[in-house]
Amino acid sequence: GLEVESTKKSRKKGKKGKKGKGSEDEGDDDKEGGEEFELNVKDERFSSVFSDPRFALDPTDPQFRKTPGLSKLLDEGRNRRGKRGR
Repeated sequence: GLEVESTKKSRKKGKKGKKGKGSEDEGDDDKEGGEEFELNVKDERFSSVFSDPRFALDPTDPQFRKTPGLSKLLDEGRNRRGKRGR
């Protein structure tokens, strides 16, 4: 019983101190992680991204970030829509 209680107290202390504060690496993920990610647009698991309008991207949105992977995704979507129209 005593060990469990001390473990609970240490967990609470750890959470309390981190509330509202991010780690040093947390802010860098958007900048570096997006450039390293390689999207396989030929993967059939992503087929609904190109065909379902609920997944449509809005490049005019202020939160839109044009990354190499996203550019590749948009280009593939244009190619697939072009093939359907032929």
